[in-house]
Amino acid sequence: MQAIHATLKDRHRATRDGLPAGLNLRVHRALSWLQRAAQCDDPDACFIFLWIAFNAAYAQDIPPQQRLSEQDSFRAFLHKLHGLDAHRRLDDLVWHSFSGPIRILLDNPYVFESFWNFQRGEIDATTWGRNAWPPASAKPPSCWPKATRPNC
Repeated sequence: MQAIHATLKDRHRATRDGLPAGLNLRVHRALSWLQRAAQCDDPDACFIFLWIAFNAAYAQDIPPQQRLSEQDSFRAFLHKLHGLDAHRRLDDLVWHSFSGPIRILLDNPYVFESFWNFQRGEIDATTWGRNAWPPASAKPPSCWPKATRPNC
């Protein structure tokens, strides 16, 4: 994998001057994560680093007019998935097996779009504070059965 990274890095160096800035940034980030994966001995961490590299390579900002529809699609997918989970395995995974890691992830501001909007100067500190997670009114999604909800 190290040889693949070196080859791709050389190619990027040779072509980056003719590429748009956004594409250059995505390729640079993807190559950085690819290098990190190549240096990793843990297969689970390697997979995560490769997944991040993949996302860095293809991800683009979603125009504001399309964001809501993407959020609605994702929400509908989760509702359908939950509805098909007759044995409530997802409930067990989310609320019992992985509740700690999920809470740690949700406590990390870097995973929230509003954090990055603030960093880019697109919103002010007050707006970032209003959008920070978890909001004061945080509660489990209404799609989860009351019997499986934790006491938040």
